[in-house]
Amino acid sequence: MINTDKLDNPQEKKIFKGFLLDGILKRRILDKIQITLILSEKEGFVMFPTNEGNTDMREGFYGNDPEFLEWCKDYYQWCSDNSKKITNKMFE
Repeated sequence: MINTDKLDNPQEKKIFKGFLLDGILKRRILDKIQITLILSEKEGFVMFPTNEGNTDMREGFYGNDPEFLEWCKDYYQWCSDNSKKITNKMFE
């Protein structure tokens, strides 16, 4: 994950601003995140939080079969539908 708030390179800021304005990059946030999802067209990886609330990157579920990817896409869509847009004053 790239924290665009801390980009120091003006060229990188310009690239990310272009991605946001063109709709290529979308940033959303939920009030409470319980699952970490990494998803591409071919594979997905799901991680859950530790007891302290941090992502447990030691274990998770990985898959590339169509049924698992469908679940990941459905979960991603639900998160997107139930999140609010992130505003970033850096790009305004």
